[in-house]
Amino acid sequence: MTAHWGFHDLHSFKDYVTVVALCAPDQFPPINVGPDKKPFTLDSAFLALREGLALAVAEKGDRPVFRDCARLVEQAYEAYQSGNSEAGAIKIRQVRKLLGKVPTQ
Repeated sequence: MTAHWGFHDLHSFKDYVTVVALCAPDQFPPINVGPDKKPFTLDSAFLALREGLALAVAEKGDRPVFRDCARLVEQAYEAYQSGNSEAGAIKIRQVRKLLGKVPTQ
């Protein structure tokens, strides 16, 4: 389903969230990602975050933690879009922390 983003389950999605935390807003590697093989950008990274959360729900069921993460992802995106990289990074780290509490493999 989402292997074109570099993850295929919740376990590998957690790693992807870490990559976004390290690279956002504008330090993404010069590679093409996604189903359309477009450049890895803030927009594509956040599209993948949304898809990854949908994958997490499909894998583990609808849990409040995933709704919290979805809210934080949107807040992070808005922060990055408005130029507040620090606030965006804090929100993404919160997502990673929350996802880390969901058992995988």
